[in-house]
Amino acid sequence: MKKNVLWLLFLSHFLYGQNKMSLQQCIDYALKNHPNVTKAELEKQIGKYQMRETVGMGLPQLNADLDVRHFVELPTSLIPAAAFGGPPGVFIPVKFGTKNNAQANIQLSQLIFDGQYFVGIEASKLYYQLLDKQILKTQEDLAGNIAKAYYAVIINQKRLDILNSNLSQLDTTIKILTSLKNNGMAESIDVDRVQVSYNNLKTELEKAKKLVDLSFNLLKFQMGMDLKQSFELETDNLDQKISEVLSASISTNGSKRIEFDLLQQQIKLQKKNIQRYQFARLPGIYGYASLSTQAQRNEFNFWDTKKQWFGFGLVGIQIKVPIFDGLVAHNRIQAEKNRLYTYEQDLKIFKQAVDFEVTNAETQFINSKTTLEIQKRNLELAQEVFRVSKQKYEKGVGSNLELVQAQTALEQAQINYYNTLLETYAAFVDLKKSTGEILSTFYQK
Repeated sequence: MKKNVLWLLFLSHFLYGQNKMSLQQCIDYALKNHPNVTKAELEKQIGKYQMRETVGMGLPQLNADLDVRHFVELPTSLIPAAAFGGPPGVFIPVKFGTKNNAQANIQLSQLIFDGQYFVGIEASKLYYQLLDKQILKTQEDLAGNIAKAYYAVIINQKRLDILNSNLSQLDTTIKILTSLKNNGMAESIDVDRVQVSYNNLKTELEKAKKLVDLSFNLLKFQMGMDLKQSFELETDNLDQKISEVLSASISTNGSKRIEFDLLQQQIKLQKKNIQRYQFARLPGIYGYASLSTQAQRNEFNFWDTKKQWFGFGLVGIQIKVPIFDGLVAHNRIQAEKNRLYTYEQDLKIFKQAVDFEVTNAETQFINSKTTLEIQKRNLELAQEVFRVSKQKYEKGVGSNLELVQAQTALEQAQINYYNTLLETYAAFVDLKKSTGEILSTFYQK
């Protein structure tokens, strides 16, 4: 309870205080709030109660019942007349008993041996473990999706900041050129060229704003957060993140994938299922004890304590021996063995798929890093060309057209760089996902 209160206080402080959230905090929020995690945990709770239900079937079973009967017409019995000196072969109809009868029973039963029961307990424990692994799989999927969405927001916001800066520079250039034109030192076409670039960049800026909003909403969706909530992300350490990604070690081993555990657990469960049907051929032994009391009345007065009730009891052991079931168990076992074989094939197929996925993700990441380095150099060159063109223009030795072209080339280089940066981050996340290292990379408990 205390933990929940602290979490709610933190949540309200972050929602209303507009704190900046790191990737770690975004994933942590999702692991506590996303409906998929809640569903997986509920499935685990269901599995826990199902396991207890299975165990309970082997515990003593105590039942009670009360049977009250009123005979509208007493049943007739036939007694041989010879028993009373009558002729042989003749029966005398007589009616025995009372109009009203009541019997109360309490019965205790206990399973002594049933092979299916003991195998069922083992299977229920394996299934419970499977649900634990399924929760981890859900967490890994969320972490991967949030990592991609988080980086998308950061990079789109950085792109938006640069577009705003470029737009401000062009606005300043337009004002300078307009002043020069008014003084007869520049032509209208010079102003128009820059104005076209300004208008195009303003359009790109509006698109970038919408893209930031869309990427932010995607992040909230992946976190399981209401889209109306608002918060900020930590964007100050983008260069550090880039350096970490580019210098990250590359693992080509996909054995950490949780899907391996899920498939292997499924195979264990299927083997138990086959064993359960095999044990169904063994005898079942059950013990029971019963205590009953009954009363017979012509009047409906069972509550009269002066009238006597008659008790009786018994204990016994029941042995059920399956002899022939029309080959039902045999065919069922054969079917389940074939299903086990399909699960084993699924595991082989998945191993091959993981090898391909890891190799492909590794190639994509290496290619993206190489392209990013090239785009970074292009961006640095474009920045230098723009700087020189601007200085030349300010000193009167460069043309307006040269400056506009340098500005356009710089904008394109920036777009290419950040698009490639986003692709590199996505490739990095895919690589970590393919090797089963999503949570260990992006989330520390």
